[in-house]
This record gives sequence, structure tokens and C-alpha cells, in this order.
Amino acid sequence: MTPEHAKQVIESLAKGVDPETGEVLPDDNLISSPTVIRALFMAAAALSSNPGKPARAKGARPEQIGKAWTAAEEEQLLSGFDSGIDVASLAERHHRSVGGIKARLARNGRLNPNQPT
Repeated sequence: MTPEHAKQVIESLAKGVDPETGEVLPDDNLISSPTVIRALFMAAAALSSNPGKPARAKGARPEQIGKAWTAAEEEQLLSGFDSGIDVASLAERHHRSVGGIKARLARNGRLNPNQPT
């Protein structure tokens, strides 16, 4: 499991959704406790900081920017977006800009490029 996948699982649980089925968890579930929800959001935020991964230098460009999309990469992008992964995470995962991800999603009818994400 990658840290990004762990973060997605934790965020899903924090939102009260089963990460494997997408079903809403019952209200009487332990995870519905406000203390547990806060802890899960804090854990997800800690994973977002990626302490083991060096931060991209300001102004540095993602390595895939401007390169052609493969069919497999495009399928992964659409699948990720359809499963609820946010645009910024998709951009990081695919080593592309947020604008590039939005444009590709728009090209595939998944997003209006001018709509906020």
C-alpha cells in the first residue's frame, strides 16, 4: 500500500464511507465518533505532508507535463477521478499539472475545465 492509498482509505473512513464498497457507514459505527473522525482527518493530513518525499522546488514543472497520454494512463486518470480522487492528488500521481489534469478530464467529459475542484 502506498501512502497515497492509505490517505484515501483514511479520508474515506473519516467521511463515513466504506473505502472498499463506497457504502455509507451506519451512524452507530465506531468510526462515526467525533473523536475518531478528528483523528482520521489528522492522520490523513499527516500523510499529505509526505515527510519522506522531498517537496518540489517552487516553479519546478511536473516531469510528464506536455507529454502525450498513453491509453493506460488516461484510463487510470478517469478511474481515479470516478472513484473520488481530487484533481490535485491526480496531478501529483500522474506527474502533471492541475491544469493538465482538468483539461484531460474535460476532454473526456468528466469535468468542466472552468469549474472549481
